[in-house]
Amino acid sequence: MLLWLLLGLQGLLRFFRNYSESTRLFALAIFALNGYMLMHVMQIREYPMYLALLIWSSCFLFEVLELAPDVPWRSRWPALAGYGVLMGLFFHSQPYSVFALAAQVLIALTWNKDRLASFRRMALSYAIAAVIAAPGIILALGIKAGVWDRRASTLTLAAG
Repeated sequence: MLLWLLLGLQGLLRFFRNYSESTRLFALAIFALNGYMLMHVMQIREYPMYLALLIWSSCFLFEVLELAPDVPWRSRWPALAGYGVLMGLFFHSQPYSVFALAAQVLIALTWNKDRLASFRRMALSYAIAAVIAAPGIILALGIKAGVWDRRASTLTLAAG
């Protein structure tokens, strides 16, 4: 849990690196005084991981969105791939992550006037996130992928 808290703090410092020191201090204070986290500080819960992944995925999102359109692909793809991996992991961290992910997608789609070009630039991230999130979605929908025997499970040893 401490690792996730440290990763979250590091992400906040990176996220607010272009802002004044007072703004960075305010962001760190809000993070440190998060009531839900304080309530679970001595317990192992998924919330610190959720926050760290939210912060870092948001960092990567805004770094990708703030890149100039003429940046070459070889400079752009590591950030896009990193954002996709973080989105996929973030999806598995907590059920409420879908709301933050939806907000990130809306931000990406409304960031500039050319939405189609923006979506094409982000397609790698969304494809990676979809591949990572697919097992969880398949399990949540109850699809029994790869199951050959469709009979109901029982605890009996008798052949039937």
